[in-house]
This record gives sequence, C-alpha cells and structure tokens, in this order.
Amino acid sequence: MPKEYFIFKINNKCNSLCNFCADSLKVRAHKELEPAEIISAIEKEKRDGTKRLLITGGEPTISPHLIAALKRGRELGFETINITTNARRLGDKEYFDKVNGYIDVYIVSFFSANPLVFDKISGVKGAFAEASRALLNIAKSEGKTLCINCVLSRLNYREMESILAYLYSLNAKSVQFSFANIVGFFRENFEELFADYHEIIPYAVSAVKLANYLGYKGLNFENFPICTFSGHIPLKEIMPMISDLHHPEGNKEYYSSGKVHTKKCEGCFFLNRCEGIYEEYYRRKGDNALRTIKEEDLEGQKEESESEKD
Repeated sequence: MPKEYFIFKINNKCNSLCNFCADSLKVRAHKELEPAEIISAIEKEKRDGTKRLLITGGEPTISPHLIAALKRGRELGFETINITTNARRLGDKEYFDKVNGYIDVYIVSFFSANPLVFDKISGVKGAFAEASRALLNIAKSEGKTLCINCVLSRLNYREMESILAYLYSLNAKSVQFSFANIVGFFRENFEELFADYHEIIPYAVSAVKLANYLGYKGLNFENFPICTFSGHIPLKEIMPMISDLHHPEGNKEYYSSGKVHTKKCEGCFFLNRCEGIYEEYYRRKGDNALRTIKEEDLEGQKEESESEKD
C-alpha cells in the first residue's frame, strides 16, 4: 500500500534546545545527508506512489538543502508539501518569502502563549518573538495552511485554553496537543517535565469546552488513548479529536513506534485502532490511566444523549 505521506527527516541539527526533544545531542551529531541522497529519496517515494511530502528534522529551515528539496518535490507533483518546524527562522520575512512558494502546510511546534515559558521550553531567549512573527507571516500568506503541534509537559499543560485561544486568533486550521514520549531530553528532564494523564485530562477537557464555545473544529489530541478521557467527557464527543484513531493507515507504523498495548487493552472496542501508550510511560507509571472500553459503553452514551434531547 502506498504511503499517504513520505515523512522525510532532512537533517538532525536544530537551532533550539527544547527540553522535551526526542533527539538527544548524540542524534543531533549524526552525519547529515548529502544533497544527492536527499533528492534521490524524494524521487523514490514519488515513484512508489506516495501522495504527500512531509519534511521534518532536526529543524528543516536551517538545512542548506531545504530549498532544493522543496523545489524538487514541487517538480515531481506531490499533492501537498508539508514542513514541520519550530518556525523561528520563518520570522525572517526575507527567508520566509524564499521558501513560502513551495510549501502548502506549515506544521509548527508551539508550546506556550507566555513568552517566558515558551523561551524556557525552547532553550532560546527570544524564541517566542521569532515564532510569533512566523505565525503572522503564515497567517497573512494566502492559500497556506497553519497546523500547530504542542507537546505537553508540567510547564505548559495548564495553559491549554490560553494556547488554543491565541492560535485560534491566528486562524490555525488545527491545534494538536501531544502527550510527550519519555525519550531524549525529556528523559533527562523527567522530574521537571513529567505530568501524567490524570493531571492533564481535566485541562484537555476545558480546552474541548472552549473549542466548542468558539465553534472551532480543529482541536486534536495525539498520543492520548481514548480511554484516558473516559469519565471526563462522552467518548463519542472526543473520538473525532483523537489523532491516534485517524492517522493514515500507510503511516501507522511511524506513529505507533515506541507504543504498547497492555492487559487492559485486550477486548477493548478500540484495540485495532488505538496505538496504545508509550512503553516508557508504562514501564514507569503502569496502566492505571487506562480502562477497557466495551461497545455497550458507547451505546449507553448514545442512548443517554438521545434521552437528554427528549
């Protein structure tokens, strides 16, 4: 089956030092790809029938080969060209104008509406100002799609409502809150950063309520088994917002990497769609945040919802 996306890591280097980053300093020191290797990889995926190109890193915008890769992707006719980025360099309007014509979708890693918190997470003073200028550049650019990924930690999970409100004001098509994988720098900073599902979910539900109030349909949650919301919100309401249930089939292996199912997952209605929880989370914290969802649990919610309408 052809993949929906070719998720291509163009480099390992980054201009930020985010305290949750999955790439350790050892990963960042890996040998970079040569230009011919980059172009060859992109061409092969197009021959194999992949529909969309997603360039990631490291930080793609600091790769000297990004523009050549974007240009080749456009020449080959990918349906869309997406880029994941911390967006800091895109705050420079001159650089932004050089790459913007090749990019359809910007997937920006954004962590806080508070400049001090944002800069602390990114490890760079002034990062919030740079990223905010980039978001304005994207918002003002006709025909471009802005998607946000916000990795949650103890430093920002209580801000979910304010982060959503800020990004809604910038016309972000989607805002995804992601539960962090305990690898790389996050593992090193575990005691400072870790918050478990029990702590985060009430704030996630508040974000859902704000999205409903605003009529905003772009809110999503990644690396959240749907059962972690059980008892907090009707599961039928949250189902469309659980990214793990909707990742493209051809890319499921990528998104489920490092995740496991536990005993509680056996017999769950969502077993074949849910990607499970991160193995490192399970090793450290067990599976107390999980529960087995039965089909009748969902039917009961449906009946309850219909009786409320009556």
